[in-house]
Amino acid sequence: MDLTDIPISNEAALNVPSRNGDEDVIVKQYLEFIKDADAVEGPSTIRPDPIRPGEKKPHACYLCPKKFKQKSRLVSHLQTHTGEKPFVCDICEKGFTQKGHFDTHYRTHTGEKPYECDICGKGFSDRSNLTRHVPAHEGGKRFKCGVCGKTFSSNANRNRHYKEKHE
Repeated sequence: MDLTDIPISNEAALNVPSRNGDEDVIVKQYLEFIKDADAVEGPSTIRPDPIRPGEKKPHACYLCPKKFKQKSRLVSHLQTHTGEKPFVCDICEKGFTQKGHFDTHYRTHTGEKPYECDICGKGFSDRSNLTRHVPAHEGGKRFKCGVCGKTFSSNANRNRHYKEKHE
């Protein structure tokens, strides 16, 4: 029996053992199907769940319970099931499932910091790091250590302090 002849349903797919050879083939076929879904004509036995009216996350993974608003996010997610990492750093050979994550990583090699704080001028390689930094300028330290009382500008800094000083 050819794997393309196997009808895929969410229930059946969830019973497939994780990361075995057959699952990888099915996931790769599914990836190709949903990438080309607009170009495919006629019936197929491998298809995503239908979009339901009013559903906020209509694109469901057939291997786990995750759902996504955009088909492209589902495609990226499915790579976690196959282990596929198409974006590979030519300097250190680390692989990434998403181009944005690769781009941010690559800046660690180049030293590029395109995101700059308007208040102090500090540069960041990733927009999310800049977003985390800005509250440090906006009214101080709101996160207090429950053990020693020291205060921090972010929950992440308080948690790091706790692990380093109190565990």
